[in-house]
Amino acid sequence: MLLIGTLIYQDGPVEEAVKAREARLIQALARKQVQAGAQMLELDLGPTRRGLGQTLSWLVRAVQEVVDLPLAIRTADAEALRRVLPEVKGRTLVDAAAPAVEDWQAFVGAAGAHKARIALASCLRGLPTPIEERLALATDKLIPAALEAGIEVNDLYVDPFIAALNCDQPQSPVTVEALRLLKVAAEIVPNTLVHLQDISDGAQPVEARGVINQVYLSMLMGAGLDAVVADLTDIRLQETVRLIRERDGSTPSARLLLRMHDSAGAGMEIDPAVVDLENPDLGRLYRTWQVLQNQVIYADGLLGG
Repeated sequence: MLLIGTLIYQDGPVEEAVKAREARLIQALARKQVQAGAQMLELDLGPTRRGLGQTLSWLVRAVQEVVDLPLAIRTADAEALRRVLPEVKGRTLVDAAAPAVEDWQAFVGAAGAHKARIALASCLRGLPTPIEERLALATDKLIPAALEAGIEVNDLYVDPFIAALNCDQPQSPVTVEALRLLKVAAEIVPNTLVHLQDISDGAQPVEARGVINQVYLSMLMGAGLDAVVADLTDIRLQETVRLIRERDGSTPSARLLLRMHDSAGAGMEIDPAVVDLENPDLGRLYRTWQVLQNQVIYADGLLGG
């Protein structure tokens, strides 16, 4: 699975550093993600605004001065993207799965012209749709358009769309099932990609977000996930990827995460009788899985820290 670091995104410290053209923070974040095992770094400066092309060019140069990893560029500004793509070294990933992207065809054309990889959203404008509509958009429009633009299917990623758990809980299992069906039912099977932090965005307490991400990642990997955009400095995520890759069931928590992984792949439930709910760690993991399956109604504080 492709691990894409997401720490260079539009927030307070990064935004201020970019405005001041101060590269030290940006470069420190780039190095930190490399040390955490990132295989690609995403640069995300948010919505379209004046001078975005110049800003992206500066950001790409700053990052490429200190790391050699491929870059993913996430923007809703196709013109800024076309300007910066020639400056990016290696195989770029055009992340056109942002909610603000409306003319996704323009991004397909830019990626095809520069031999870049591309990620496209199965729910346009960030609005959730039923599973069958997500699959139809991917198979009837996104995949054919990418292939016609000269993008090989191995370079195409479809984002099945993650909605925040505390805003639209019923979408959590829908996304997992949409991903699973895309991998098993599509005539031409693309890669899949998610922005993992979206699931726990706004969840309280803040300490619960790590467990939410961990459990959801195990489910998504079971459904066939190929790439994840996430905070790879989270040791819990690193360990989840490792134990699933190695099928390491040496601890009760690892065995439960593997069971969550396998149940998502099979489209089946987990029998609560096999979970030791007296164990606090297992109880927290299982309760989180129930919430993500929409079996238990989410509420702030429910999942603990």
